[in-house]
Amino acid sequence: MGYERNRFRSVGPGAHILGTVVEYDANHRWRNQPSGWRLAVYAVVLVAVLISFISARGCFSPKPSSKAKGDAAVAKAATASDGIRQAKHKKTSQTSPAKIQVPSQAARQASSWAENASGRSARERTLLLRLADAERQGRLAIAVDTIEQLRARPSMADIDDKLARRLGTLNVKRLFSGEAVPWVVDVTVRRGQSVHRIAKEHGTTVAAVRQLNGLSPAEEPKAGRTLRVLEFPRATFVVHKQTRHADLTLNGKLFKRYYVSVGKNTVPGAYPITSAPNEGPRSRFAALGIRVAPTDMRELDMFLAPGSSLTVSEM
Repeated sequence: MGYERNRFRSVGPGAHILGTVVEYDANHRWRNQPSGWRLAVYAVVLVAVLISFISARGCFSPKPSSKAKGDAAVAKAATASDGIRQAKHKKTSQTSPAKIQVPSQAARQASSWAENASGRSARERTLLLRLADAERQGRLAIAVDTIEQLRARPSMADIDDKLARRLGTLNVKRLFSGEAVPWVVDVTVRRGQSVHRIAKEHGTTVAAVRQLNGLSPAEEPKAGRTLRVLEFPRATFVVHKQTRHADLTLNGKLFKRYYVSVGKNTVPGAYPITSAPNEGPRSRFAALGIRVAPTDMRELDMFLAPGSSLTVSEM
């Protein structure tokens, strides 16, 4: 068996093998070779063609761009981040206790009255339940209205003092809440108006104008500003010597009840509050031996304007 030299042609991957086979057969020697040898040659040729085909596909296959790689990395990182957040949220929801809204002392007191109202009328039980709901929800106006209705019923005398004191706390909250209340009006400051002039024009006190509007002791409001002002509250302060409490009424309705201490020698009677140096609230209290807490005195400075009435009762 021989091979002819210089008959290979390099025309492509695996082409020189095919060329040799063709030329070998052209000399009429291929048919005379054993069949096993021919099968081996066929196998070599097929392997060469397969390798050439795979190599060509590899050369022309598009490679993933750097942007695609970056997008894939970002997506993978986002997926991992979402997994971490979900795990943290799950852990927090499992370990953090739920927040429980604790009712205020006033709400608990009103609820207690409602729960222990078996001996009261249906209307009284309804009002007590209404008060408890208003206290829980922080609805000041409804709570005030309900207390006033309860105090108007003689059968509620056993809790009247507690109702009166709660009423005062709610009224003060309403006064500073910014909501509309019966005793307050909105006033637009005119050019040249001072705090003293505004207080005098509306029958109120300088302390009320300053405290309701957050003005410092020396501050004067600018023209055009809207102020909340007590409008002629017609305050009356009745001191009860025996029970040691005093009721402040505005325009004829109870506003707040205070604890007071009264001297034994205090003479019952009416003592008007005026603008005279010795007839202001503090001067009157000192002369009559009436003592209140400092915070209550600052509060009373707001309401007891000149023209207010101070009465001392023997009861």
